[in-house]
Amino acid sequence: ERLLPEILEEHGPDLLVARIRSGMTKARGNAALRIHVSDAMQPLIQRVVERWKAQDFDHMDIVISADPDMPDTATRLNWKNGYFEYNLDRVCDELRDVLKRSVASLKDQTEKAD
Repeated sequence: ERLLPEILEEHGPDLLVARIRSGMTKARGNAALRIHVSDAMQPLIQRVVERWKAQDFDHMDIVISADPDMPDTATRLNWKNGYFEYNLDRVCDELRDVLKRSVASLKDQTEKAD
């Protein structure tokens, strides 16, 4: 219960940036891309994407939109006929659920063995 929030706090921005880069690569053949991020993440993502645009994505018209309803750990990229969504909070929730089920199963198996 304590580990995942620490991971989010420590590595959340880096993981979000990596996912945005992955989404941009998927959209590479398109002329336009819109990236939605939280208000708090918008300045960081703007700086990073501008650097990437100059290096690898200069053919794309990229707009970064701040969404006040989006968590800091989420992004959505939209391009013609495609999109990419990522939400690290949701990933962590799913991971926590899997771990809880695994621990419960292991505990049940251990109790049966005794």
